[in-house]
Amino acid sequence: MLQTLLARCPLIETFIIRHCSGLTKIEVSNLEKIKFNLRGSHSLKFLKIVSCKGIGEINAPNLVTLEYDGDRIPELKLKKESSQLENSKLILYSNNSWFCKLRKFLSNAKSWSQVTLKLLDCDVICRHELKLNHAIANAQVDPYPQVDVLNVEINVSGQYQTFLDALLWSCRPRRLSLLSNGEMIKCFIDNLTDKKYSSAYYQMVE
Repeated sequence: MLQTLLARCPLIETFIIRHCSGLTKIEVSNLEKIKFNLRGSHSLKFLKIVSCKGIGEINAPNLVTLEYDGDRIPELKLKKESSQLENSKLILYSNNSWFCKLRKFLSNAKSWSQVTLKLLDCDVICRHELKLNHAIANAQVDPYPQVDVLNVEINVSGQYQTFLDALLWSCRPRRLSLLSNGEMIKCFIDNLTDKKYSSAYYQMVE
């Protein structure tokens, strides 16, 4: 009923759900003007958002699966007690400040057991800007993201080294699964098995 209602209102601008018991699944798609605000939904376990730009706050302590497909990092606020997340799929178009926003987004939850990133494009990454944002994050005592399994699908040319630095800095995965071209995979293997790189990386993120 809810999905049907939203599908018939493509120009809806504000959608607020508060303390709705019994609601376990929401799918929202192709609502470019919507401002989405979800509060106090303890029963919600599955949330899928596709092509919706005005995303707001999500307070769903028992959320298990989150899927997001859009052209920027969602402005979602997952409360710290939202620690049940098991599966998350983010399909994104990256830009220059993308990784900084990704790190901030992932830091909103206590931990992520599995995150899937499908990057459809990747602009030039500025390493200096990345280090500057890292220093600001440390000054603000932002928590490090905790991702158990990170699945990444990307096909970019060039700047493999910088992309690797940015990805590990923003996600800090315990396990990494990569689907990409041969040069990108080779860069990952060479650097992750290089003790000098590992030492330099940890000096950067700690």
